[in-house]
Amino acid sequence: MDVPVARIVNTARLMFNGAVSAVRDATGNPDILFSRDLHWRVEAPNGNLAALGGRARLSRLDVWWPTDRPADQVADAAPLFGKGTILNESNGIDEVEIGGGGGPVARLTVLDKQPLRLRSQPPRNRDPEARQVGEIETETVLSGRWRLESLAHRGPERSLGRLPLLEGSLLERISAPAVSNSINYAAQAGTISFQAFYAQAGTRAERTASPIGPLVTVAIGEAGDRPRQDSVNDGFPARRDWPIQLIWAWGPESERATAARPYAHFMELATAITKAGLRLEGADYSRLDFNDTEVRVFYALTPPSIPPLGSYIDLGAGQGAEVARLDMARARLRVSQGHNLLSLLFRFSDLALSFRAGAPEIVAFNDRCEIGTRPTRETGELGVHDTRPTLVVEFPPQHLFEEVKFRPDLIPPPDTKIGFMVIAVKATGAVKKVEGESLPKLYQETATDITFDPDNRAHVVDALAAMRRRSGKQEWMLRSWIRHQKRLDPAFRSFGYKVEAELKKLKVRAKLPPQQTLYIGPFALDVDALHMVRKVHADNYTAIARELTEKMFVTVSQVRDDLELPEPKTFQEALTQELQVQAEIPQYRLFRDLYRDIMAKSLFSEGGTGLRPGDIAEGGTPGELEFIFAAQTGQPASLATPKRQSRAQHVVREFPKSLMGVEELGGPMRARLSGPSRLAFRVNCPDGIAAARAQAEGLDLPEDSAERLPERPLKFDLETLTTFRGMELAVTRRARSCRIRASWGRSGGARRGCQTLRPRQCWPIWASICGPTPPWPNAWPRWCARCVGQARLRRQSSYRPG
Repeated sequence: MDVPVARIVNTARLMFNGAVSAVRDATGNPDILFSRDLHWRVEAPNGNLAALGGRARLSRLDVWWPTDRPADQVADAAPLFGKGTILNESNGIDEVEIGGGGGPVARLTVLDKQPLRLRSQPPRNRDPEARQVGEIETETVLSGRWRLESLAHRGPERSLGRLPLLEGSLLERISAPAVSNSINYAAQAGTISFQAFYAQAGTRAERTASPIGPLVTVAIGEAGDRPRQDSVNDGFPARRDWPIQLIWAWGPESERATAARPYAHFMELATAITKAGLRLEGADYSRLDFNDTEVRVFYALTPPSIPPLGSYIDLGAGQGAEVARLDMARARLRVSQGHNLLSLLFRFSDLALSFRAGAPEIVAFNDRCEIGTRPTRETGELGVHDTRPTLVVEFPPQHLFEEVKFRPDLIPPPDTKIGFMVIAVKATGAVKKVEGESLPKLYQETATDITFDPDNRAHVVDALAAMRRRSGKQEWMLRSWIRHQKRLDPAFRSFGYKVEAELKKLKVRAKLPPQQTLYIGPFALDVDALHMVRKVHADNYTAIARELTEKMFVTVSQVRDDLELPEPKTFQEALTQELQVQAEIPQYRLFRDLYRDIMAKSLFSEGGTGLRPGDIAEGGTPGELEFIFAAQTGQPASLATPKRQSRAQHVVREFPKSLMGVEELGGPMRARLSGPSRLAFRVNCPDGIAAARAQAEGLDLPEDSAERLPERPLKFDLETLTTFRGMELAVTRRARSCRIRASWGRSGGARRGCQTLRPRQCWPIWASICGPTPPWPNAWPRWCARCVGQARLRRQSSYRPG
């Protein structure tokens, strides 16, 4: 039966509180079919019907009452069910945008979807005594796999980027009162929510933009943690116990919000971060990594009166409020500086990274931050109870003893850049380009693939190692792809051919793995292979330097002809001509300086120059130390003696090394490395009374003000984290600095009266406090320690706050 769409929509409004509406731009009228079992169907192939506030267009709508209920419940309490088929065309539903009436706006992408479901029945989540007879609540559900593309609020500084793949549903609820004088169901109050769990927990990482900078997020939760569905029959979820829970609302009291543009009411998204793209001010390199740390991103229409627990990001934080806080207990901060060779690793205990307006700060994670006296668990006696946070600094192995010599080296072997991020699939070794060049270039490895920057050598080394753990074939394929991309550079290609020819020879001798014969740059190579690369590179430079030396002597001959210099008769005349020629050719001057240095050195060290015993200089005269061109050409014979010619040949062989800047090492270089070391510091927390006291006028500074530690948040910069003078070492009890403890529990007072007593000072103290000395001589260490303790207790009992 062909029925106008307006009549069907009016009937659907009465059934489903306006959850189903008409599409104005659709053509034709739908067909309606009835059956005897209380089932009717609407065929709308042109998408005449819409649901979810117009976000989904339907090509079919089925409505029925359950037949397994008693007959008297059909018209009273029995629910009315509906199922809608989403239009398969592009305007059905692929992307969903929810919000616009205030608060964050979510943009979702539907990857695969199930049929849309509807249900009308008395409200379930309300007190039965507060229900009105005839009050109906309609639920509309669209389930499937989703991608949360963004959650935008107040621009990029309050927005959240893409999250890992989700599995969940859109749920719309519209309530209609028992008595109403209006049929404008668009004005009825309602809510729409998105609830989901992660489809691939812990297996896929995403680069996510956030109000505190770029983050690398991973899915959290296990299969057993998924919320329990109500039943298989209806599949209408409850709004509780979901890792992702977003809810919007609209109603007559709101002027802006409608079913198509609701306002955000509450949002909570639980995810885990592994990296944070935060730059440590003052460091040349910094990297903040986390062992999977849960972070809750939330928004509340009414801001919470107490701060949230754990790590969080507040999308609705007001002016001056804390935007985010990250628990640093599972964080590792690596920093380095080039000019002072600084390399440190920071770890944190009971500390958090707080984000407000301006630069982030390191603050105490909880309010229990004090040092006092508490009864001990073992004996019940008062002891120091220190709950201050701890900052741990780890130092890499340091040189304990070394001899350092300056040795200029060649420029590094040629390398080139590829220029974009890639993803390598572990199973096949296939490599593809990553779209979105504005994303941070971070290394990410999952169970199935690796995302890395091929221009970052550390990334390439890690990626090759991961492929090698899989199999040598995958490593070969990844190396082949990198080599193919880099060989687009002619200089790299020419050098690569020479290197690989030598590596293939070395493969037989040194039994290198086959993948080591693929040259992708001067890194990620076996020790023998890397040595061969350097040798080929040095041979190239040596050949160039030799060619320059040969051209230099040809140029010397041309300059002599241009200057019309006659053949010298005496050594003094030849030396005068040499000074004229070297003024025209700077390289020739360098050669003559090297000749002079080698000859002068041979006067004092016979074995350190490489000269034959018969060629060593016999004195400091110019004839022994200076080079003349006749020694190279052999003319005239009176000046080109065999000794001078032999010396010249030796210097000609050494001159290319001088041009390359390579100097011989004169003796062994010894070094010994230590293991890594660690320092732990206690961080004092801010004290409001102490801060007010410091700002008060007229008060005198305490005597130990210069020794007192700062009580303020730590700035997130390298200078603050390395100012160890303002921190207190966390050491064993024996090495702790002496603190005076009062009987009323206060600790941390002035340090006057605390001193370390040497053993020889025990005897007079013992005689005055503990009585005569012990009769046996071997017991004095134990008695001495006892008397020292009693002496300290006497000093503590006399302490009064000044």
